[in-house]
Amino acid sequence: MRIDFTRTLQSINGVPLALEVNEDGTVKTPATLGSVATTAVMAPRVVNGETQAASGPEALRALSLSLRIYEATEPLEITAEDVVYLKERIAEHWTLPIVVGRAWQMLEGA
Repeated sequence: MRIDFTRTLQSINGVPLALEVNEDGTVKTPATLGSVATTAVMAPRVVNGETQAASGPEALRALSLSLRIYEATEPLEITAEDVVYLKERIAEHWTLPIVVGRAWQMLEGA
């Protein structure tokens, strides 16, 4: 499936979500599907409050997928397995329902 990781996540009222905000409250760095996904994939897993070390194969998968997403300037072809992996990691890392929900919608083709 082809996913556009450059798309910006939006709030319920259509305002772009921000990773960084200027002093005047305007969006400095918008939250894109790519930034949300790569941040989640590259973050360590935390289980019961303890950071878990990634296995070699998992670390390589995370890095390879993150680099593909980061370098993508047009919709990227990824596998259904990658979509499941991204959804899992995004839900583990991000706590705001709007971020997780919007990212999942985009990954599901909405």
